[in-house]
Amino acid sequence: MGKSKLTVAAPLVLIGVGAGWLLTELEVVPHVDWVWIVALALSGVLIFVLSGFHKLSFVGGGFFLLAAAFSFARQQGMISLRIELPTLLIGTGVLMLLARILPIPEPPWLEDRRLAGEEP
Repeated sequence: MGKSKLTVAAPLVLIGVGAGWLLTELEVVPHVDWVWIVALALSGVLIFVLSGFHKLSFVGGGFFLLAAAFSFARQQGMISLRIELPTLLIGTGVLMLLARILPIPEPPWLEDRRLAGEEP
């Protein structure tokens, strides 16, 4: 992982958590825990920033972005926890399926192992 990617992560975390905290304190949308939602979304974004775009980051980053969206919907009363969790599970399965069928590149470390003749 390049040094420049690591130096971007800390400021993004501070900006994201600060923005979430400010949105909560200003009650931009009342009864929403913005710190939690921004932290989930930022986790998804950081996966892409730190590891690049490949099959594994597509699923991992997509999971956290879905979790942020579903958490917001639950906190707004649009869905219940009974619906949020199974829907998140279904969404993760869809992401995994899309990662297999779409032309998304393999993670670089997996490609390196295959080129070296190792089994993944």
